[in-house]
Amino acid sequence: MIERPSARLILLEAVSLGPTYQSKRAEVADRFAALIQGYLDEAVADGSIAPLDTRVATLAWLGAVNEIVIRWLDGSLDDFAATIPALTRVLLRSIGARGA
Repeated sequence: MIERPSARLILLEAVSLGPTYQSKRAEVADRFAALIQGYLDEAVADGSIAPLDTRVATLAWLGAVNEIVIRWLDGSLDDFAATIPALTRVLLRSIGARGA
């Protein structure tokens, strides 16, 4: 489970840590994006989902997750874990996944 102090540092306070930290954070984010995009590319390739721009879908997914975490950090969302089922359904529907 994600921890508030770590998430706050990574998402909200990273700017104050300087360019070296920001570069490393961007590298990790890019690796995570590549992982998601790879899975989406595989799903397109094997016919599990219809062809789509997997890069755009990946960025949209990351943006959605980021917004949920930020809302949790600022206190406007109390229960992070409770959002996971609904968020999962929304993300899967966004790519036309079967059973979503």
